[in-house]
Amino acid sequence: MAQDDRVSKFVTAITKEAEEQRQRIEQETKDFIASEMEKAEMEALNDSYKMIQRAVSNIRADVGSQLSSRMMENRRALLARREEILEEVLGKAGQRLAAFTQTADYAAFLTASAKKALAVLRTEKPTVYLRPADMSRQAEIAAAIGPCRFEEDAGIRLGGLRMTDEAGKIAVDDTLDTRLAAQRTWFQQNSGLVLS
Repeated sequence: MAQDDRVSKFVTAITKEAEEQRQRIEQETKDFIASEMEKAEMEALNDSYKMIQRAVSNIRADVGSQLSSRMMENRRALLARREEILEEVLGKAGQRLAAFTQTADYAAFLTASAKKALAVLRTEKPTVYLRPADMSRQAEIAAAIGPCRFEEDAGIRLGGLRMTDEAGKIAVDDTLDTRLAAQRTWFQQNSGLVLS
């Protein structure tokens, strides 16, 4: 029996050692699996974070582009509307100037304009340029400023006059067309219809 006892003790020792090794291997396997799972989770989280950041960045870029595009469209629309208002105002001013040329005050305006232009030019015999509709006013102007030449200028649409010295080198433009054009710039600067 002593031998059976030894065999039994030997088998028990081997079984105990095998059981300890099995438990150690199981624990190492569990630890390895847990470590690998943690690594995989961290990689997945990192990849997800990067993907979300790219998506957010793309969304921001798209929204920024759309916003910029809308702002440009609105700016163009505002500029177009400002130009419409300007044309409307200047159109009405042009109509009032056209009505003014049909009044008795217009003759006084032309003679006063001719006197001012002659004072600037300081010439003996200026050339006065009038629109075709005003050529009938030559005598009034000549009576106010003295001897001068008259020429028809179809480029003067609204009225008023231009005057040059005898050599044609110095000119004074006091046409209603030029005055109205100057008002365009003034209106743009002072109307309050400025886009910032």
